[in-house]
Amino acid sequence: MAYIAKVPVGNYMYLYERESYRDKTDGKDKTKTNKIVGKIDPVTGRAIYKPEYVERMKKAGTPMPVDENAPIFSIDDVRNSTVQEFGLTSLY
Repeated sequence: MAYIAKVPVGNYMYLYERESYRDKTDGKDKTKTNKIVGKIDPVTGRAIYKPEYVERMKKAGTPMPVDENAPIFSIDDVRNSTVQEFGLTSLY
């Protein structure tokens, strides 16, 4: 069974698609993290899904409600973004 999990990373909350299954060798429940599907907007608290995930859900027959005014980020947006350092590394 697949579900969306909120995972905090630093000051941001990301959405990951996870799948639960039972391992046949030892009979234990396990979780497989597939990939990131979006993030939570820190200002509004709404989920912002990646366009690739929304299209995949449409093809699977599970259309998702998407806010038309919400910003959509892509791989190029992530590659062109900046990274700010914090913590102990800034002391050195």
